[in-house]
Amino acid sequence: MIFTSGATEERCQGTNRVAARYHDLATGLMKHTWIAILYAFGCLIGVYILGITANASIIFLAVQIPTVGITTAVLRDNKRLRWRVPLVWTITAMFVWGYSQSSPTATSQGSSNEVAACSLFALIGLWFVRGVNGSINEFKNNRQSPLAVSIGNTLSAWGATLQVAFLSLILIKAALIPFLKSTIVGVPLMTLLAAITLTSPVSWFPLGLLLIGLTLFAAVRFKDDPYLPKGYADVLPLKLPPLINELFSALRLPTWLCTVIFGFVAHFVQQVWVSFRVFVERWMGRMLLITVSLILPTIIIMAAHLSMIVAAEEIAVYLSGKQAGMGRHLFVFLSVHLEILVGMCLYVLSTVALALEITPTPLDRIPRLIKTFVISDGLPGANAVGRSFSLYGILFLVVPIAATLPGSPPMGIFSVSYAATVIATLVFFIVTTWKHRQS
Repeated sequence: MIFTSGATEERCQGTNRVAARYHDLATGLMKHTWIAILYAFGCLIGVYILGITANASIIFLAVQIPTVGITTAVLRDNKRLRWRVPLVWTITAMFVWGYSQSSPTATSQGSSNEVAACSLFALIGLWFVRGVNGSINEFKNNRQSPLAVSIGNTLSAWGATLQVAFLSLILIKAALIPFLKSTIVGVPLMTLLAAITLTSPVSWFPLGLLLIGLTLFAAVRFKDDPYLPKGYADVLPLKLPPLINELFSALRLPTWLCTVIFGFVAHFVQQVWVSFRVFVERWMGRMLLITVSLILPTIIIMAAHLSMIVAAEEIAVYLSGKQAGMGRHLFVFLSVHLEILVGMCLYVLSTVALALEITPTPLDRIPRLIKTFVISDGLPGANAVGRSFSLYGILFLVVPIAATLPGSPPMGIFSVSYAATVIATLVFFIVTTWKHRQS
């Protein structure tokens, strides 16, 4: 018997409650016989059509549609992921496909160039929306005046816009600038990003605006931390004889006035410094959150798309019959499965990270925020998405069957290997069952 502590049981129950928010699509599908039959029949027809067409773009599209559908269905109860996953997935898939088909010099491929440029424009626009939307909530629930809210929202939105533009330029500067300059949409995109970065605080005019905003915000902070000037009796409090004390008042009065004036200046400068320090801390925290929740998942999902489209191109070449030799077929078989496996792993890693919100969080609290998110949403969601990919096991059955249909390509290494795997699994199951009954 295994004994577990109460804390362990509570932790396990909490994990199960979180995981229950995501759907187990494979188990739910198998509970409905007719849906399972239609799913298998649809896969068979799809594999048969793909075998006849042998087109890399069609194969890539045929992979993307069910995969994004399965992932969205699993994560649909998450109000953030129900629209972010299909939107980001579609935009990035269009960009990867367009960029893989494009050429910076070939005018005949202008349509794919424009598809990639439009997708990149939409993607960066989505980054701007999420970055600014996460920043304007910085002072949403505070008790300060509307002026402070306006100043805080303006500075936060400005900072988020600069951050997204800065990171976007870093990502596209090396590889995509020559490509974007050859497109109609890419030229204004580069102009827009360059114009936004011109408002960086390193320029004199934006720096002046930033200092004015911080000064106004510091003035509003006096409501929570008012300046309390010293009294006249608190300055140079010396016990002197009455006559001498009256003469000493001539020195105490100007000293007191200078003290309260410079005290106000010191307190105001302190408020400016506190405002600037809070702004910088939240700016750096927001930069890190933008990188983790926007840039990194997008790069990962693009890498997954790239892996899938490379596999689709290799499958298309294989089905066309342009490659000969058992050794070459075996290499294609292994490389295709490795690329598909890498793509699925990257899909699992990227989709759930999109739910991480961009919030005005100090830099020192970011690791704890990310850790909490991984435990509450990341791991349960990734587990649900990974389990749903088990539905692709149906390909081990439908590929050999599709190869026997009239008009399809002849039995190759894919269909033979899948059929052998199914037969070996069946024999193993029969032998194991027979031995179990004998014992």
